[in-house]
Amino acid sequence: MPNQSLRLFSGRHFSEVEQIQTAQLESKVKTEDEDFVLNVNEDEYIAHLVSEFAIDPLEFNFEAAHATDEEKLIPAERFPPTSIVSRGRSYPKQVFTFHIPFFGTVGLLNVAPNPSLAANPLVTVNTDTKIVSFDAVRFTDSVDQVNGTYDAFVRDVKIQLQNLKSNVDRFNNDLRTRARQVFDKRKAELKKKAELRAALRVPIRRSAAPSTFAVPVKSPKRIVPRPTAAGEAYRIDPTLDATLYQEILQLLHDFGKQLERLPDTYKNKDEETLRDHFLLVLQPHFGLDGSATGETFNAAGKTDILIRYQNQNLFVAEFKFWRGQKQHFDTIDQLLSYLTWRDSKTAIVYFVDGKEIVPPLKAIEVHTPEHPCYVALQQRKEQSWFMYDFHLTGDLEKKFQLAILCFHLPQKGSGPSPCDN
Repeated sequence: MPNQSLRLFSGRHFSEVEQIQTAQLESKVKTEDEDFVLNVNEDEYIAHLVSEFAIDPLEFNFEAAHATDEEKLIPAERFPPTSIVSRGRSYPKQVFTFHIPFFGTVGLLNVAPNPSLAANPLVTVNTDTKIVSFDAVRFTDSVDQVNGTYDAFVRDVKIQLQNLKSNVDRFNNDLRTRARQVFDKRKAELKKKAELRAALRVPIRRSAAPSTFAVPVKSPKRIVPRPTAAGEAYRIDPTLDATLYQEILQLLHDFGKQLERLPDTYKNKDEETLRDHFLLVLQPHFGLDGSATGETFNAAGKTDILIRYQNQNLFVAEFKFWRGQKQHFDTIDQLLSYLTWRDSKTAIVYFVDGKEIVPPLKAIEVHTPEHPCYVALQQRKEQSWFMYDFHLTGDLEKKFQLAILCFHLPQKGSGPSPCDN
């Protein structure tokens, strides 16, 4: 029905509208297809949510108001107390009807702002023409009373509209943050489910997602198009098992300690050759693969060892002669350049060829926390074995583990290295 009667600003409070709107936003995100949520461009989808659930403020165009009049039968009960009329009868009177255009969210006409006036005039709303109309009866020979009625209507409605606009502006200003929180919570839940599915040996067949809910307070407005997402199923980021990581580190540590006791083995060897000794020890224990996991040890570049899975680096180890703090930070940065996702496992193996190993160990202890991506020291398993948490460059949420192992391989006749500190 295009025409309906209501008392302005007398329905539910705006706080209820906020709750309903937020609940509908949550319902929309919750009922999106799981792969869509995990693959969609987050910023584009948040912009879509904000445009859909933002509330257009309600405005009256009093400058475009006009009036009509006609004679109507008015019940005696509506006449002023001093009027000479008989109860139960109706009398013809001139009735002025004021027509005021409005725009914005129609549903707000019946919403009580905070704060709210007690004035709730009875009006007729035409939702097709977007016009609010109300009557003023002329009971005297003058139109002063009619003008006064109109002026009071305009005064009260403007106050209510201003209060309502403040409520709407506050809701809209907070909407992007609310949408981000709802989306991030849902995505975290789905990523956890994806991780659990990935760990299950039997594949899961998922049913289609249900349809979304309609938003209760609607108005004609431009909605940012819902972005598309990659059609394939979401793949959880591969990670190296923590137990396997510790086994690799333990093997590196044990072999390095053995190497320290065999000076003829490492004498005059460069970084690449020493790295290959470690690689030859790792390969028989963990395989060159062909296994179902697809994990393999590979030598890449001059000084690093990788474990790769589907072209992604799960484990990266750098082998360097210790050359001081600057080189230490450069080596960490080199590791960072290999990493693109969370929960990677890394290691730096330092060969200390100077006369003493204590100064390099002290330098690592003191200076590593100064790196901009440093998070925390997990533990110091042995004097020459450090375990750290770092984050990726520019992303505090994506962390990786870094082990630093040092082995003392002094050259005969060597003195303290100029880069020990």
